[in-house]
Amino acid sequence: MSLERLFVLDTNIIVSAVLIKKSRARQALDKAQATSVVEQSNKQLIIIE
Repeated sequence: MSLERLFVLDTNIIVSAVLIKKSRARQALDKAQATSVVEQSNKQLIIIE
């Protein structure tokens, strides 16, 4: 049995991470991407675009 790390990042964190490269939000997103699979909803992808 393996333990997966799960991260829950709301839309505000995702948007902040995209807009501000040296923010805490970006650090959180980078850590989540480095240690697990990050999934996003279609709504988040539309907002980011």
